[in-house]
Amino acid sequence: MSFLEAILQYEFLQKALITSVMVGLICGIIGCFIILRGMSLMGDAISHAVLPGVALSYMLGINFFFGAVISGILTALGIGFVSQNSRIKNDTAIGILFTSAFALGIIMITFMKSSTDLYHILFGNVLAVRPSDMWATIGIGALVIVCVYLFYKELLVTSFDATMAAGYGLSTKMIHYLLMTLLTLVTVASLQTVGIVLVVAMLITPAATA
Repeated sequence: MSFLEAILQYEFLQKALITSVMVGLICGIIGCFIILRGMSLMGDAISHAVLPGVALSYMLGINFFFGAVISGILTALGIGFVSQNSRIKNDTAIGILFTSAFALGIIMITFMKSSTDLYHILFGNVLAVRPSDMWATIGIGALVIVCVYLFYKELLVTSFDATMAAGYGLSTKMIHYLLMTLLTLVTVASLQTVGIVLVVAMLITPAATA
């Protein structure tokens, strides 16, 4: 049986293909801005920082989307707060907070009943994508694309020259936090497909190649 015949016959392959294409698309879009801003480490940080939120969601029996988004956004805000209100530089703040969040997530996962959850969270399982996961990914992807389209000029100017953007009256901090929120959403959308570890490659490698 050829690949195309299998795609047409098996529904789980169709869901996997649609979800993978959307993940590849939004990772490439956000990854370009991450690369231009010299924030490759931030992509790694956010992808690892969602782990405690995912673990807490599993423990409470709720959708991991909510816990992952909250955990990722709080970490992004925490990195900005620490770097702007202390003598610690941005890259050091990223290293401290994302490793702390990742360690906390690992500790929380050890209290789960099954260790297979850890493997699933870290590396994903594209062939086990559920309809709810597919639609959530499509929804997040649509939101990310619309936001980038609406704020493209602002993102472009602040990525290449933050000083000039501030001179034009743009709120560089708000645009930065918008990008961090979109990065968190993209990371959460990629959990089921490629997992926490591999999403970094999806964010950085295509953008760096381009």
